[in-house]
Amino acid sequence: MTDAPTSETRTMTASRVIKASPGRIYDAFLDPDELAAWLPPPGFTAEVHHLEPVEGGTYRMTFYGDAEEVADFEQSFGGIYVELARGERIVYTDEFESDEPAMAGEMTVTITFEATDEGTEVTVRQENIPDAIPPSDANEGWNASLESLGKLVKTASALETTDTSVTVRRTIDAPIEDVWQAFTDPNELERWYGSDLLDVEIHALEAEPGGSFSITMRDTEAEYDIEGEFLDVIEREYLVHTWYVGHVTIEFEDIGGGTEVVLTHEDLPDREVAEQHAEGWMAAIETLATTVRNGEIRGQ
Repeated sequence: MTDAPTSETRTMTASRVIKASPGRIYDAFLDPDELAAWLPPPGFTAEVHHLEPVEGGTYRMTFYGDAEEVADFEQSFGGIYVELARGERIVYTDEFESDEPAMAGEMTVTITFEATDEGTEVTVRQENIPDAIPPSDANEGWNASLESLGKLVKTASALETTDTSVTVRRTIDAPIEDVWQAFTDPNELERWYGSDLLDVEIHALEAEPGGSFSITMRDTEAEYDIEGEFLDVIEREYLVHTWYVGHVTIEFEDIGGGTEVVLTHEDLPDREVAEQHAEGWMAAIETLATTVRNGEIRGQ
């Protein structure tokens, strides 16, 4: 859904329903790598020079012409984050770096996120658009960007690593019951848990509070035996279990027939161990996404 731009007030509104949770989409607006991947319209690329995702923080980025007809184009812009409420609302200022009077003026951009049965309705309102840019062009650009955003959150994992934790977020194009089964059925877990990095053998898996699991992972150089206990389990909502180091929480959310998975591994001893686990979990979740998307859950 897109509202008609209003030339008199130099304002436009664009919206799109995206198959992902409000939190996942909010994060894609504030992650520099993801923002650079989806924000530029077709024919352009972007570089985020800096981005401080806090109220009062600033950002600066540049669009570059990528297509032949705009090969010489380069435009920088930036502003201040005025309001940040995760999964609900982002408000920021935006101003072009240009000597042209028709490009002058500070815009205000307001983005809202509303959960729907199909995912999240993302609405962008851009005010005080410079005279050099027809509001209809701004509207067209934002619609193209939101389309790219939808594709990105559907196909890419978001990763956050600290000195002691790893969080992987992934929207999976499969029903929540299939994704839940992939985590709790030992035969299914073996199919994706080691990705292409490790062979996995599940000896035991009791996905219930107090239940245990026993896993052997092998690569070309070593064998790893891992045992743990499920601390908390709510069917199709979350799993919490110990690991040989730290503990793991996996959250599941139904989003319009798809599933958002958030895996958090906490209480890791240092940054090196966190980054090692980040690589493994990212690879595993990507293999999971492919497995369930292709209908490879046994019995389907």
